[in-house]
Amino acid sequence: MHSDPACTKRIKFLTTQESPIRPSPSPEADVSFLPMEALGERGEIDLSSTRPLDDVKGGFTRFYEGDVIVAKITPCFENGKGAVVSGTLDGIGFGTTELHVLRPSSEIDARYLYYVTMSSPFRQGGEAAMYGAAGQKRVPESFVRDFRAYAPSFDAQVRAVEYLDRETNRIDELIAAKQRLIDGLSEKRRAVIAQAVTRGIDPGVPMRDSGIEWLGSVPAHWDVVRLRYMAQDIQTGPFGSQLHADEYVPDGVIPVVNPSHLVGGVISPEEGVSVDEVTAERLSRHRLRLGDLVFGRRGELGRCAVVDAAQAGWLCGTGCLRVRLNLGRDDPHYINLLFANTAASDELLLESVGSTMDNLNTAILGSCAVPRPPLHEQQAAVASVRNSTSSLRALEEATVRSIELLIERRAALITSVVTGETPIPYAVG
Repeated sequence: MHSDPACTKRIKFLTTQESPIRPSPSPEADVSFLPMEALGERGEIDLSSTRPLDDVKGGFTRFYEGDVIVAKITPCFENGKGAVVSGTLDGIGFGTTELHVLRPSSEIDARYLYYVTMSSPFRQGGEAAMYGAAGQKRVPESFVRDFRAYAPSFDAQVRAVEYLDRETNRIDELIAAKQRLIDGLSEKRRAVIAQAVTRGIDPGVPMRDSGIEWLGSVPAHWDVVRLRYMAQDIQTGPFGSQLHADEYVPDGVIPVVNPSHLVGGVISPEEGVSVDEVTAERLSRHRLRLGDLVFGRRGELGRCAVVDAAQAGWLCGTGCLRVRLNLGRDDPHYINLLFANTAASDELLLESVGSTMDNLNTAILGSCAVPRPPLHEQQAAVASVRNSTSSLRALEEATVRSIELLIERRAALITSVVTGETPIPYAVG
């Protein structure tokens, strides 16, 4: 860091605890309200939600127009959630308690202070200072207040903000364009898969109406059956009383598969979510075999994955369902593609039960109607999908990597300016 030590000050000396002098709204008046999901990772803030003052003044975080807010809890802090408060009703708002509020003094521009909180030293230092249990770690207020910020003259801060606004906007536009490309590639890949698994790979075969609204027409020689007629059995993972989270052991040898571990059609285990052999043997009826299908039964319905050879013997978790097909008649990879890339998953959502969260059970999953080509056509569809989507996936992965590099470049640019490593330009153009 090449900043002039004489220009660095702790944030507590650049901010104030005094509230702006303004008329107080009546208790019944609506005020701006900010849930965490309305706070962006690039300085965006959505204050369109409101609540009566009387409902929020006691249990939420108060902020004023022009304050800088920073998420304190993991992973929101690491993801860069923060903003300059703008657009409040009557200059005041309330929000989630998981916010640090910084009120700039006359010595520092609010937008410049926001960029300081987005710099790598601030983010890395805050992450290192976090305290609390896993999943609930927070950045302490003492770290924020004692962080030393490079604070040149106010005029220099304004010029730095103008420069960073321009340059970060350019990077953000590039990121947005690349994200649109990824979305387009994903949609094209999904369309290719849907065509193969619902229409087959021979465009010349006769078609017939499937009788299923979401499916439409299928090759005339295909069957349409309920999933339960393709399965040896469909079984829910162990109930909560059978397997508790406190039975997970960090050095367990048997991973447990929960819905969050079903990512992109494959199983991605999580370190520490595993059990010992004794527990696994007690729950042996929930052990997975090669070729089993695992469905999440909560949240994003239709999310599923096929168990490969390395995962055979793992445990189906409480939040999942296991479908065991007759491998001599049906290909689990075909069913996996069907639910992950067609409206079959929407059917599960329509039929799901649960007042606060969509839930899947064996009856709903088993009653879902699906196309059933002959086994060799299922296998041919899977092979065709792999061949035709490999280049799309490669381009998508390369684009994701390029976005990651742009995000790193953005962070490096902000850091170099707000630490004094890069001279602040006198003209922006």
